[in-house]
Amino acid sequence: MKKKALVAMMTCALVASVFVGCGSSSSSSSDKITLTVLTNRTDIADSVLNKTYRAAYLKLHPNVTLKFESDVAYDKDTETRLNSKNYGDVLLIPGIINKSEEPNYFAPLGKEKDLSKKYYGLTGTGDQFGGTIYGIPTEMNVSGIVYNKKVFKDAGITEIPTTEEDFIKDMQLIKSKTTATPYYTNYKDGWPLTQWEPDVTSVSGSASYYNVDMVNDDSPFSPGKPEYITYSLLSNLVKNKLVESDPTTSDWDKSKTGLAQGKIGAMELGCWAVGQIQSQATNKDDIGFMPFPYKVNGKSYTNMSADYMLAVSKYSKHIQESKDFVTWFIEKSGYSTYNGTINTLKSQAAPKVLSSLTDLGVIKLEPTASKSGQADWSNKIDKAGQVGLQTADFRQKIVESALGNSSDSFDKIMSDLNAKWKAGRDAVKAGN
Repeated sequence: MKKKALVAMMTCALVASVFVGCGSSSSSSSDKITLTVLTNRTDIADSVLNKTYRAAYLKLHPNVTLKFESDVAYDKDTETRLNSKNYGDVLLIPGIINKSEEPNYFAPLGKEKDLSKKYYGLTGTGDQFGGTIYGIPTEMNVSGIVYNKKVFKDAGITEIPTTEEDFIKDMQLIKSKTTATPYYTNYKDGWPLTQWEPDVTSVSGSASYYNVDMVNDDSPFSPGKPEYITYSLLSNLVKNKLVESDPTTSDWDKSKTGLAQGKIGAMELGCWAVGQIQSQATNKDDIGFMPFPYKVNGKSYTNMSADYMLAVSKYSKHIQESKDFVTWFIEKSGYSTYNGTINTLKSQAAPKVLSSLTDLGVIKLEPTASKSGQADWSNKIDKAGQVGLQTADFRQKIVESALGNSSDSFDKIMSDLNAKWKAGRDAVKAGN
């Protein structure tokens, strides 16, 4: 789920820190304070976060005690909390709020031109705020598919699939030659279905797809386009009965265990999930990571994108101490190493689990900035048209359709999404 400015009475001086800006308040070094940190990591809140990280931070900052509050419905519940001034000191920016709202809730952390030299994931994120940054990625994720190597081997699969047709055939081999569930949708929990969206960029083969190409297209869900191609694989997996027997009763935590123990063949997830699944495997080397099965002009791509952005509440009574924690968490905590993701700090090496992508010649795409005047259009269009790029809704409709539980066909769902996208795009253009 992946600092040191002194505040003077009249001015702010940059002292051994990457962050610039005056906090509304700051405690002296002798004060004993508690920083409340909101997180979506319910799985490690009581162990890694509230024990290991809190103890490690207290050794470096004897005056600061950390308190991690976790929430399984993080985005929705935190969005509600933002209506008050009570949303902790440090928090993950909910993915469902408009980027344009960030100054309403978070303290500025510095300028993009400075921070982007040191950190991944910030290109274009300060465009609409005069270059000001309000959140730093906790880690960088690479999109793809987590799979169990032993299950693949037992099914007689010897090569990583590079086309959707090959992937379907491999899942059919797993179904016929092993006792494992080939693919697990995690339909019931919903949010894992959103993990498919980053691979739309992989299918496009273009770093500018999301922020430039898609926002200038009235019908990005049409046949032959990346959104359609990506989700046709999900639909076909379900249609061919290559998923859990009853997706409506699926369970995220059990699915991690199932994949780790060889009861499941594969799941579409970011590389962030590899560490969680390996931790439950008898042999962690059984858990591998592959790119989305699609090539553009003979080359495979993967989307390298920022995970949740870590931010500081503008209403915190300890803004400078909160900024200090943000820097430590990103640079020193070991969070990305624990998760098997790419550290936001550019000077850090990529994790071992991603060496398989390097061996396959997979090209990592870090999204480029938007065109001038189109900052955050993807999110704005999504919101205005109620498309649901960051929610499970239309993916669940695809699963229901493929199961035969809905009268809507896959093409009808895609057509409806086109209509919503165009309506949202028209509204954004009109208001721009």
